[in-house]
Amino acid sequence: MAKLKVYGRVRDRIVLGIANGYLTLHPNTSLDELNEAFPNKLNSLLKEGNIFRNAGETNGMVSCGKKPSQGIINLANGKRIEMVVQWTDEDYSELKEWVRKDGIEVEEPQKDMKIPKEGYWIERLESFSTETGKEEKRRNRDLTNNQRHMMYLLLTLLLLFSILLFSRGNTNDADDIIRYRNLHQTERTIDLHQLAIEQKRKEKEKETQDFYHDEEVRLAREFAENTKVAFDALAKQ
Repeated sequence: MAKLKVYGRVRDRIVLGIANGYLTLHPNTSLDELNEAFPNKLNSLLKEGNIFRNAGETNGMVSCGKKPSQGIINLANGKRIEMVVQWTDEDYSELKEWVRKDGIEVEEPQKDMKIPKEGYWIERLESFSTETGKEEKRRNRDLTNNQRHMMYLLLTLLLLFSILLFSRGNTNDADDIIRYRNLHQTERTIDLHQLAIEQKRKEKEKETQDFYHDEEVRLAREFAENTKVAFDALAKQ
């Protein structure tokens, strides 16, 4: 979607309007960022340097045969730069397509449209937030970082959830083992208790049997003694 339109009747003024339109969208863009936004491949006539240069170093003479200082642009930081304003038909068409991605469209002015002395007119189509190239990169980088952090958070939550499930499963297994051991110990205790009762019962039975046996022996001996006494008394008579 177009954010602004650039009108002009002369090509070298229109390309200058395109650059100023970009600076309207990104007012604090530096010289390096401007050359990054408009790479040298866009202008096949360029033999050396960049499309934008420091005007203090070029003395306004990089306009490819045009009049000196014809391509001067003032940046927000006060630096004066110069733009190459001579473009072939093919390069010019490619430049217009190139800036569409930034929301800049080049339109032919109507006959009755008044063009300022700069040779171009920039029409804003909508309100937009201006930002520098660095700020835009930082915003994109922050977005990427936020997405990365969100991914790390989701992975961490997934890992914690997996650990929780694993721990819970292990806990259940451990509880089952403890319950099994307790049950086994209980059963073993019951068995030992029953064995002890049985042993005591047998011992008691044995004691009872021994008691009756000893009593029978005692009674038998006593009966034998009494019988002997009786027979001895009869014999004396």
